[in-house]
Amino acid sequence: MTEGQMAHTSERELSSKVRLIHDLFWVTCALPLALTLRHAEALDADFFTSSRFLPQLYVYMPVLWALALATFFFTGSHTKPWRAASHGQLFYILRLSAVVSLGFLGVAFLIQSPSVGRSVPFLYAMGLTLGMILGHRLLLGGSRPALANQNMREWVPVIIFGTDRFAEFMISMAQATPYNNLCPVAVVSESGRTQEKFLHGVPVVGDVGNLDKLMLELATQGIHPVATCRSPKVENWGALAGRRIDDFVARHRLKEIGRTDFLSTCIESSITSTGDVPMLAAQARTHSVSELVKRILDVAIAVIATILLLPVFAAVWLLVVVDMGRPAMFVQVRPGRYCAPFKLYKFRTLKSATGPVGAPLADDLRQTRIGRVLRRLRLDELPQLFNVIAGQMSLVGPRPWVLTDLDGHGTSGDFRFQMRPGVTGWAQVNGGRVLDVEAKLKLDRWYCEHANLWLDARILLKTMWIMFAGEHVDEKALRDAGIDPVALCDDKDGGHPAPIDRSPVRNI
Repeated sequence: MTEGQMAHTSERELSSKVRLIHDLFWVTCALPLALTLRHAEALDADFFTSSRFLPQLYVYMPVLWALALATFFFTGSHTKPWRAASHGQLFYILRLSAVVSLGFLGVAFLIQSPSVGRSVPFLYAMGLTLGMILGHRLLLGGSRPALANQNMREWVPVIIFGTDRFAEFMISMAQATPYNNLCPVAVVSESGRTQEKFLHGVPVVGDVGNLDKLMLELATQGIHPVATCRSPKVENWGALAGRRIDDFVARHRLKEIGRTDFLSTCIESSITSTGDVPMLAAQARTHSVSELVKRILDVAIAVIATILLLPVFAAVWLLVVVDMGRPAMFVQVRPGRYCAPFKLYKFRTLKSATGPVGAPLADDLRQTRIGRVLRRLRLDELPQLFNVIAGQMSLVGPRPWVLTDLDGHGTSGDFRFQMRPGVTGWAQVNGGRVLDVEAKLKLDRWYCEHANLWLDARILLKTMWIMFAGEHVDEKALRDAGIDPVALCDDKDGGHPAPIDRSPVRNI
């Protein structure tokens, strides 16, 4: 057995246990929830110890556990790494919930308990179904399976020319095949006047008349296309469009992939054995208990924070639109867990990358006063709460690299990809932007080796402090990570880049 196959086997064994525990958790919780809703009008302080609640748990819970275990093991649902992302998978959850709930209904009919009645089995079915869908999507989910199996080191961003059915088919094939590194990142139409804003989630970004501007915009998003593919109807766009595309491909040294080669690559990747996949892409997707607890806390905090900060979201969105125009959101592709690409969301803090005549602009000319304030207060990072809810990021973890950092460090930073990237991290609260990439890498390594929930809580508190107090370099944290603060300051032209904390006690 190859190393990749051994990793895949261990992943299946551990993940199946986590899925089984997760499913049984919802089988258990759905019953008290259904009983509570059934007697909502008569709830009082003694309800949960009365005969209407507690005895029903003793009677029905063993039956539900037996039905659930029999159903899960008979269908093998706990061994299937589904993510509640497609219609077929959603119907699969519905079938599982229906089997358990119908068994519950049959037992309730035989016992004829007045406290249960006819409504509790249906309430139970609703709670079980919603719980399993949300749980598998938020706790065990993340990126789509095809995207999650991509390794960004071998990622091949492709520009698709054409918006016809064949172009849609090529995009859907690239997204549906596992371990496929061909990734459509943009679609170019003939005239730019098209009703489709997206094709299977890939943006339609313009026409053949603004291809150079397209490359600049993609570069600001961390996307550097290396190949193109044309749908059959591009041949009907005319000779001028064809020459523009040929010139664009030649000037940017892009590889042209034929339609047949594109589809055959997708098909071949779908039958590649796990042992032939690079080890980083086939890393065991393990879900330890501590990670599961962290994920639950991440989702809970992110959802609550999003709701509470809705007025802040609206205010920042309005400021960005007034100051820089639409769109207010900025999207950048970054390497996430297992080096799989994901889309990171931020509020814009810079103007367009191109000027009125299409020439590229320096960052100094793109900055605005409002943008600097948003970056200073970290408010531009707020949309990443949605990345946390989607399972692509964690509240605390190593910050996701941009593609240039990934290319510049080889495999020395691969340890960072064993956990989800964070909205904030150990490097960000101990120097942040005043540190160079090497210092941040050492701090990230220290965090990955010492990560725990208490340390995450400290980082969140320090992040809130830094939002108002500014960047802060902790000398002890630097030394613990193997960084010499004096040498670091010497590298910064002899001056302290930020206040250094030398106090022996730090409660934040």
